Amino acid sequence: RLSLSTSLSERIGLIPVVWCIAFLCMTLPQSCGGMPHVGVLTSMSRNHKDLSFSSLPGKSRSSSNPSRVALKGDLDSSTDSFLFFSSQLVDHFSPRPASQFWKQRYFVNDTFFKRSSPSDSGDADVNHPVVFLCVGGEGPPLTPDVVVTGSVHCALAVEELAPKHNALVVALEHRFYGYSLPTKDLSTENLSVLSHRQAIADIARFVTFINQKFQLDDTKTKWVTFGGSYPGMMAGWARAKLPHLIHASVASSAPVQAIVDNAGYNAVVGEAIAEPLVGGSAECLKAVQDAFNELGNRLSCDPASVGEDLMVCNAAETLADRKNVSQLIDDLTLLFPAQSNDPLCTEDLCNIAKICEHMTTATTTTKAAANTAVARRALRQDQQTQSASYNQLVTLARALLVDPSSGCMEVNYALGVAGLADPSGSMPLSGDRSWIWQTCSEFGFYQTCSADTGCPFHPHGTLPWYGSLELSLELCADLFNISKDDVYVNVNQTNQITGGRDIQSTRIAFPNGGIDPWKAQGIFPPGPDDYEPAFMVPGASHHAWTHPSRPGDSPSLVKARAAISELVETWLSQ
Repeated sequence: RLSLSTSLSERIGLIPVVWCIAFLCMTLPQSCGGMPHVGVLTSMSRNHKDLSFSSLPGKSRSSSNPSRVALKGDLDSSTDSFLFFSSQLVDHFSPRPASQFWKQRYFVNDTFFKRSSPSDSGDADVNHPVVFLCVGGEGPPLTPDVVVTGSVHCALAVEELAPKHNALVVALEHRFYGYSLPTKDLSTENLSVLSHRQAIADIARFVTFINQKFQLDDTKTKWVTFGGSYPGMMAGWARAKLPHLIHASVASSAPVQAIVDNAGYNAVVGEAIAEPLVGGSAECLKAVQDAFNELGNRLSCDPASVGEDLMVCNAAETLADRKNVSQLIDDLTLLFPAQSNDPLCTEDLCNIAKICEHMTTATTTTKAAANTAVARRALRQDQQTQSASYNQLVTLARALLVDPSSGCMEVNYALGVAGLADPSGSMPLSGDRSWIWQTCSEFGFYQTCSADTGCPFHPHGTLPWYGSLELSLELCADLFNISKDDVYVNVNQTNQITGGRDIQSTRIAFPNGGIDPWKAQGIFPPGPDDYEPAFMVPGASHHAWTHPSRPGDSPSLVKARAAISELVETWLSQ
């Protein structure tokens, strides 16, 4: 079964110099995955939720370097594995900011750290130590692996660049994600202090804290921020807003242009399905379009029979609700993994190449199809009269979306919304409610689908309401009392504060993946100017180059890592 909230499970070996400390506020996103995949919520949930590669080998790292600095903090008796530094501000912009503090979690690896870094002449430059910050974002809790292998966001920084530049490696969990909760719960009132601006201010205090603990000069230490997706946005904004503290940034797959109607997302998915570099084709795109067109025709006439085909739980009752129909279609779009495409995966139907082979083949011989043959419920007797493309979509969904334990596909929009309405702050935080708050209060990013935008999933007018903004904006009102008009104002304000694509700074790199749907809101090559280079990585999915390297990685990924390494080396010499 396809896990639509898959996260990278990487094994950790010896970690002799890693501390898990909680400074008061930040989380690395997507260690990759997390948001609930529920109909229209599916679109909201994959805002920066990479469905990450699941086949990365576990890595271990032992070190002959003993820990050089033992950081001290307040031990939280409730979690004896965490240390907490308790001086982060709950509200940086309050007129009384010192009235309330909280504890934020972070990690440190000083294996490679020296108080000097190599200079151009080869001599040690004792005045400019280097610190690499892996910036947190939305998603599940950070693990110590984030500063050992770099996990899925900072592997290049940790495994290749840190040893070369004698860098101290730190990672900071984002407020309201993981174990970093600055308030007692996730009530709407408390979520008012969840924003990218508060998180940037968290970074500022964190940088100062680390500089003090390691006795580093604020004016001479060269901090470089790294991140992918929302953490990539945060990494770039930290450099732009804190140039006195952050020396440079690598903002991978960073959709810095907030938008309410993110029609570009599904347009790029269509491009990816047709991209030969990843095994796509025009024939495959046509098959997908035909399948969803036929799906729309059938749903408009007899949704219960479609539910039976797809093995939806309680099909007739479930699909009598239009919100569940939207959820069903949206969940089916996740079968086409442009954002998370892994060319090296070995499972059946696990990437665009294998799925396109399935969609363009009249009869499948894959293991998944063989499993389908013994499914508990056979296809309807009139299957021979259905379109071939629709049949292929049905077998694909049955193979990957049906729960083996129940024998059916759960589709329940109301249940998903009920979960998001729960303000309790039980640890670790899932990130679901927190991220949707940020989409309503800051970013939008609602993925829409219409025939005139290049979306391959639109049922050609048979379900004219599908793929609109209606449910997304309704959710903001239902969960947080944020109106449609408020959402538009919030998104515009975010772009006014950050600059969107017109960000003005220096020493920020903006690499984007060629088939990554989030590139639609990113910075296009060559970038705003020579000081903020942007480049495209052909055939790459969402910040694929930030993942640990693997034998068989495409030449474009290898080239991208080399280009980033060269930029960082150049910037550290400045």
